[in-house]
Amino acid sequence: PVWRVEDGSLTISVQQMGAAVEGRFDNWSAAIAYDEESGTGEVTVTIDTTSLTLGAVTDQAKGPEFFDTETFSTAQFKGEISRVDGAAHEAVGTLTLVGHEVPVTLAFDLEVEGKAARMTGTTVLDRRDFDMGAGYEDESTVGFAVEVETSLTAKRQ
Repeated sequence: PVWRVEDGSLTISVQQMGAAVEGRFDNWSAAIAYDEESGTGEVTVTIDTTSLTLGAVTDQAKGPEFFDTETFSTAQFKGEISRVDGAAHEAVGTLTLVGHEVPVTLAFDLEVEGKAARMTGTTVLDRRDFDMGAGYEDESTVGFAVEVETSLTAKRQ
């Protein structure tokens, strides 16, 4: 079955000079196929990286050393969904970001009630896997870990 996203958020958090900086992508879409019986499916998420806001460092984050939104205006995650246990699921796939393809596993909880579903998930990426912030070789200025959180509500079509 195909699911249509009705609402959701895609946020990131990174340490900058020891303090968390929170950000979000305002424009993204997800194509989801998920079978409740088998607990399997697939997902493709397309992210408009130009829609990023990241506190006072938004312009720097969009610049060539990080997201390079002028050259790479979109990112994409394609993954296979599988049920781990009960509501616990994971999407295992590839994130294509700033020209790099990196394997990513997104752990998430999924609750389905009738034709409605609610999903919340998180993963941690290492910015160095994407050659982001190469000029910041240690974590004293910009942390290596970037926490990604997503939540959405969807309806079965």
